[in-house]
Amino acid sequence: MSNPKRIAAGGHPYYHVFTILFIDDVSGNVSKQWNKHYVCYLSNACLPHEQLDKEFNIWFVGSSPHINALELAQGIQESFNKTKTGIIAYDALEKTECMFVVLPYLNVADNPMHAEMCSQSGLTSNKFCQTCNVGGGRDEKCSDDGYLKLFQFFTQVNKI
Repeated sequence: MSNPKRIAAGGHPYYHVFTILFIDDVSGNVSKQWNKHYVCYLSNACLPHEQLDKEFNIWFVGSSPHINALELAQGIQESFNKTKTGIIAYDALEKTECMFVVLPYLNVADNPMHAEMCSQSGLTSNKFCQTCNVGGGRDEKCSDDGYLKLFQFFTQVNKI
């Protein structure tokens, strides 16, 4: 029995194109104001490693001062979903038509952006998680009793 995607491709080559998505917040910096907006770029993860950071292999996807990074990523994912049935294109190397699907492979951002996208408070959080009661403010963590609680917590976690 043939693969249904091969049947949809009509016997032509069928490819998966993996992408690397980069989202970050940047400043417009117009007349010394900090106008925060989110920017998204896309790279083809199928390229050789030395070609990934070349300017002509990085595509601008979108930018907005009004929506956050997750809303921007949701719109991009919806665009990826539209390719699930396949897109017919011309393969210049094989000199024939082919079908391809675009798939997200990697989501890249800096640490503050990943913390924002994961709803995590980062290094400034007072508690280590939502369920344990270990941690607190800086003064509590630096006190003798607070330090002892941290040490006891981490020794219990390592035993598990």
